Amino acid sequence: MEHANKKFRFNIIDAFVILLIVALILGTAYFILMETGFIPQDQANERTITYTVRLSETEEQYLGSFAVGSEVFNSSTFDSLGSIYAIEHRKTRAISPFAEAADGTEQYSIRQAEYDDKYDIYITVQAKATIDENGIAYVGSQRITIGSCVYFKCGNFAATTYITDFSVA
Repeated sequence: MEHANKKFRFNIIDAFVILLIVALILGTAYFILMETGFIPQDQANERTITYTVRLSETEEQYLGSFAVGSEVFNSSTFDSLGSIYAIEHRKTRAISPFAEAADGTEQYSIRQAEYDDKYDIYITVQAKATIDENGIAYVGSQRITIGSCVYFKCGNFAATTYITDFSVA
């Protein structure tokens, strides 16, 4: 008889658990409907961008590894980062760590030298990107800003690169 007289008391923890379960159910339903296409994704902020990555001190034998139109991938996630739009290469320059005084003056100069077998390759990539509300471009999950690290893969060549330039078309 004693149990029959006890009443269920609703407290704040019960409300929190119910709200958490409802939020999980609604969130799951939203993402499933978005992936299946029932809820249209906002494509209005998708734009074409071009960005340039620098492959530093690349050996001469790899200069032929890139071609305009080749697909570029993120080597850690294997997501597409766009296609190669332009390629430029220059011999890698080394700067002397020592400043030398010019004869009879108080001016200093720093010497530069070029490597014979190392090249800096500048690859311009064109891709479709989404622009967020802060104006930052994303190609898939890759953030595109100057200085962003890119795990670059094209064909059999893979390297860690940095974005040196980008523009939104």
